[in-house]
Amino acid sequence: MIIQYFKKFAVIAILGILTSSCEVDGDVNDNTDPDTTESFKDLEVASTFEWKTANDFTLNYQGVPVSSSSAKRPLVIKTQDGKTLRKVNIELSEDVSLDFRVPSSEETIVVDWGTFEKSIALNSNSTIDFTFIEPDTNED
Repeated sequence: MIIQYFKKFAVIAILGILTSSCEVDGDVNDNTDPDTTESFKDLEVASTFEWKTANDFTLNYQGVPVSSSSAKRPLVIKTQDGKTLRKVNIELSEDVSLDFRVPSSEETIVVDWGTFEKSIALNSNSTIDFTFIEPDTNED
């Protein structure tokens, strides 16, 4: 007799669990929300949004006049954390134009040649004129 009550209780409990856990919260295919998109074609983006994750720059390097050194060494353009963006072997006195790409998150690059090193702040101008010689600002 106890077994019969236990069987009836078990059947009722199982049916109760199955019927209450299978509740539907509404129409699954209801797309009434205007923010819902089904593909990338449906996305609406502001016209000022930049899709690029990197910016292209040109470094116009003006060589330093030297009298005796004709050794070629790597001119390295890198991010502040040291990731190399462009590397080319040049003489310190050589003029070169180098194209390179910088991640959009970077605000400064570092240029070095041998023991010379300089940081350059990036801006919206994609052309950077650069030399290791500092301009003479002393007014005599």
